[in-house]
Amino acid sequence: MHKLPDQLLQWLYRVLQPEYSNPVLTYQDTSLILLCYSFFKVRTAVYTNESGTSKLLVKIYGDLNLHSNGITVSIDLWIPSEYPQNPPIIYVRSALTSDVLSPSNYIDHSGKFYHPFLSSWTGNYGADTSNDGIRPNDNRLLRLVGILIQCFENHPPRKLEGGQDESGNSPASGSPASGSPGPRGPQGPPIPPAPTVPTVPTKSTPRIPPVPPRPSPHPDTAIDQSLLPRLSRLRLLEEETTNVQSSPPPLLPANPSNLQLVDSIRKTLNESVKYELFDELPLTELVQTQNRLLQSTEAEFNTTSYLDYFERKIDENRRLLVSKQNQLDRLDSELDRDLNEVLPKFDECLIAETPVFNQLYRLVTTVEAITDLMYHLDKLHDKGKIKFDRYLKVIRQLAREQCLLKQHVAKLVEVCGLEPSG
Repeated sequence: MHKLPDQLLQWLYRVLQPEYSNPVLTYQDTSLILLCYSFFKVRTAVYTNESGTSKLLVKIYGDLNLHSNGITVSIDLWIPSEYPQNPPIIYVRSALTSDVLSPSNYIDHSGKFYHPFLSSWTGNYGADTSNDGIRPNDNRLLRLVGILIQCFENHPPRKLEGGQDESGNSPASGSPASGSPGPRGPQGPPIPPAPTVPTVPTKSTPRIPPVPPRPSPHPDTAIDQSLLPRLSRLRLLEEETTNVQSSPPPLLPANPSNLQLVDSIRKTLNESVKYELFDELPLTELVQTQNRLLQSTEAEFNTTSYLDYFERKIDENRRLLVSKQNQLDRLDSELDRDLNEVLPKFDECLIAETPVFNQLYRLVTTVEAITDLMYHLDKLHDKGKIKFDRYLKVIRQLAREQCLLKQHVAKLVEVCGLEPSG
């Protein structure tokens, strides 16, 4: 088992979010397959179903080397968007584009994989919403991939050889060659061979040399009659030797000990493969990896929720800022209008009618300013920031000046005929 890059995990979780109904469960199962089987890869591709509807789905793909017959098959495992309510869709094809796999009990003519495990998928796993309480070995997608590999190892797919039908019978050599052969249906019965008809040998078929004719007796080339039976026997032996050499050698009978040895080797290999795949899986590391994936997923969810919260707050503050800015603009326009109305009468607001009133205004403001100054000096003295001697001297001077100013104000009030304030 190898470690998956963080960039791959982040990309996988990001592409599952908008398309899948349960992205967390799909993310966990897909990453577990990539962890356990290094020859698998993942990507997104457009899948078109039987009704012609296209959709962007996650595809797990890879090449599987079958040790039983040496064939390499390419597996495309499509994860539906309603996973795990709907089972995965599996297509199998030969790794070589020139080869076509023959249909079997598990794959059809289009290469789609069928199994009872997929037929009962919705009833067994359709209601699952999380992996809580499920061991990694019992993971639904991991079991499906194990069943897929076991089916191909026990019943490896065969290549569909050119010029042969599904049963493996080659067409008869004496069939007529006229007419172009039409496309043969994938489920039609095999065409029976035509009856054997003697044909004229062509260049591709080697011609058997004819037996030379027996020479007629001639007076000049007469042959001893005693040699004729010997020559005929030699000719018959020669023909028998030619026939024996052209026929294929007979098959040897099966050796029971060899069959028993092969069966024992097959059982040992199956047990060792099962032990390596299932019994020696690092369960502790798988559980830790799954926990880390769950923690990272939860952290990402929390981060996403925080970001959404802050985004809402930013929008609220932006709307509040816009409203306040509109209020400021309105107040600014009102101030400009009031300033244009008040500025021409500014002197009337600040300059009194007579010099006596101006002098009275200055004296009253000076008295109030001295009062405020004495108040703040008391505060500074209470806090210990001014020494008592300095404080007493300043307060006496200010009190004396305030008393004189108040007397002056009282005289001006009497001169102007105003009512004295309390």
